[in-house]
Amino acid sequence: MTGLQNGKVQISYIRLVFLDSRFGEGRLNVTGQFSSSLTAAFTSLRSVLNSTSSQTGDEPPRNSRLLVAITRTINTVGKFLGLQNISTSSIPTELNESRIAMASPLLVYVLRVALPALFCQDISNSSSIAVSRLIGTIFVPIVCSFSIVSRVYIMHHLGASLAKKTSRSRKGNEKVPKPPSQTPVPDPRADLLTLLSESMNTLDSISPRYFEYTSGIRERIALESIRALESLYSTRTTEGTMGSNATPNEASRAPESLQASNPHRRRTVLGRQDRLEALARKDATWYLCHILNSCASTGRPKDGLAILLNGALLEAAVGMGKMCISMDCDDVAQVGRRCIMDVVCRNMILAACEKIISALPQENLECNTS
Repeated sequence: MTGLQNGKVQISYIRLVFLDSRFGEGRLNVTGQFSSSLTAAFTSLRSVLNSTSSQTGDEPPRNSRLLVAITRTINTVGKFLGLQNISTSSIPTELNESRIAMASPLLVYVLRVALPALFCQDISNSSSIAVSRLIGTIFVPIVCSFSIVSRVYIMHHLGASLAKKTSRSRKGNEKVPKPPSQTPVPDPRADLLTLLSESMNTLDSISPRYFEYTSGIRERIALESIRALESLYSTRTTEGTMGSNATPNEASRAPESLQASNPHRRRTVLGRQDRLEALARKDATWYLCHILNSCASTGRPKDGLAILLNGALLEAAVGMGKMCISMDCDDVAQVGRRCIMDVVCRNMILAACEKIISALPQENLECNTS
């Protein structure tokens, strides 16, 4: 990396230092020790990088200090964004647009400056540890967050809006108690997607020189996206048209044949909760498919690790495609206990999986299909 590029990264980080000081996270804690913050992590990492660059050939290698500084910075970014605190019922207050904008320059600095400095020392063990920490602490939680954040956001805002309309439509003069005021739920999905895309683009910028260290990151992200999609649909089951009186023969037949043989069968309309769940799944599906499309690229290496990752990715993409094809796609009916997937979601997933499969090297396809 040139000195001009390095200077641009550090200059852009001035905004982070200023905003971080406004949040007051660089103050001393109750024990008198400097609290963990983005500013402290950046200062420490830059100090180690400066000492590493001034190291002479006679001095012992300082890769251990650099590795510690990098992993500490990655952990700080993950903690600052609250990625480990996302639950099925709430979104951490840390995960918002302002904090993502503050963390982005530091993450880019790690990817564009710190990791190449570590890779230059040509110590595969340290490089593998840093890359694994990056994937496990930042990338995987971001990918997994889209399903949870989509559901929480849809349930909070649309659910509350529908509840207000229902209360207003009640007849008579009955006084309906006002619901307690709730803290607005942020929608950080677009910012998280931008953060992930910016990170992958930064890794692409250093990959031509350090491909042996960065190879496999996109495949890991794509695998996590497919797993998130599988979890999104394979665990969602609702009562559909079949009901408890459906025979095993009916449950094993396709929806189209059932509709043709029983044209007057009444379809159960989904309730409000089920419609909100379906909308949340559709929202999350769009983000996850966008990630899959972004991860599809050519020119992958042909070493052993890449072959294993490509094989796993091929198997996952094919399996996800089979799941889509086997599911009911009329958005209402359901056979047995299979979950609902509408046509829009099915087509998005199939298109993303097709792009992933098409981008895999032909030798991997032949190896896995033979």
